[in-house]
Amino acid sequence: MDKIILTAAITNAAAVPTLTPYLPLTPKEIDDSAVEAAQAGAAVLSNGELLWIVRKFLTIFLFLIYI
Repeated sequence: MDKIILTAAITNAAAVPTLTPYLPLTPKEIDDSAVEAAQAGAAVLSNGELLWIVRKFLTIFLFLIYI
């Protein structure tokens, strides 16, 4: 059996309340969602912001390399 690492982006940087009614907004909702994700087996919790920043940086960097 392959080993995997489950991650959960609790407050995804790209999500907005108009896209999904399940986005946690209050600190209590965020905390509850993080606990639920950990209980379901998530090993890494994030707010998604760092991943978004890294993706944007890499996109710009790769664009600049190829022009």
